[in-house]
Amino acid sequence: MDTNKLKNMMAVIESGNHSNGFISVVQPSGMKDVKGNVLMNAAPSGFQQDIDTLTAIKQEVIEQKFYTLDPAAFTPIVTGFGAYSSESLYYQNFQLGGNFEEGISGHGTATKKTKTDVGYDAINLPFYFWHAALDYGLTEIRQAAANNGGAIRLIEQKERANKKNADLGIQKVAQLGISGLDKVDGILTLDNQGAANNTSIIVGSLSSRTATELNAIARDLIAAYRLNCDYTAFPTTFVISEADKLGLSSSFDSASPQPLVTKFEFLLKAFREQTNNPNFEIVASVYCDTTQNDLGETRYALYNKDIDTLEMNVNIPYTSTAFATANGFDFQSVSYMQFSGIIAKRPKEILYFSY
Repeated sequence: MDTNKLKNMMAVIESGNHSNGFISVVQPSGMKDVKGNVLMNAAPSGFQQDIDTLTAIKQEVIEQKFYTLDPAAFTPIVTGFGAYSSESLYYQNFQLGGNFEEGISGHGTATKKTKTDVGYDAINLPFYFWHAALDYGLTEIRQAAANNGGAIRLIEQKERANKKNADLGIQKVAQLGISGLDKVDGILTLDNQGAANNTSIIVGSLSSRTATELNAIARDLIAAYRLNCDYTAFPTTFVISEADKLGLSSSFDSASPQPLVTKFEFLLKAFREQTNNPNFEIVASVYCDTTQNDLGETRYALYNKDIDTLEMNVNIPYTSTAFATANGFDFQSVSYMQFSGIIAKRPKEILYFSY
């Protein structure tokens, strides 16, 4: 038996280190190790594989991995409200009336009454459905079961892949929204709903700044935020790029007055002191980086993460119907959910900083 054929047969899917530099999963055709040696040719896709007595089958399936974020770390999530409705209607109210001084009387002033009224405005937030079908045939089940006694759980793997697809979709909606759909905006694209974008304070990465510069930036960001919202709120959350957060994990140089803390700890402390909020958070998202979005800029978000300021709806969580068949051979299940983009109820309490 030639060497290449033996290597193909010994493509064992299992973990562990190998002294010859082989990687522990089946490699694509032409994959080489660090020394430039061709490892092996990829096996064909699917659960039907050529095996012989020298081939071992690991009792597991290696799953594809994806970058994941928890949407609830960035925005309040409302679940179960308005299921199967086409949209939600929000009312904004605002005061109509004279100044406080106009209602003062006594000590020689004229007796007068000021009039106060309240106006209302309506905002519609559309809800969208997502659904996807899973299909399999009786032969697939029989073939999968025949593969080493059913080691590959075909139906379960299909369902898990479908759920992952839904999770990644909601993740993208929560971060960037979906262009082309009405009012499906994410935490970084609420300028579509009136959030302002400041391009003068952050002009480069935060991780390259000194302690003095970081303290000044935190002060300037809070001042800009307060001015933007007419001094009615303080921010609670600052979203920065993942690359910047990794850079902030380094300590200051030995000449710095803060050499024993990381830049991230220093910046977080500055924000908590200036907002008088011990629970102020700095969270990271790879979508902030200009290379990971379609915004044409690196964008950070400073906002009040409160349900009175913004929210996202998952009206119907991911749900699957039972597999059914009309002919006893072809089976199908449908997964579905209902969701919305993020609504900026108070866009002045959301401020972007971009460069």
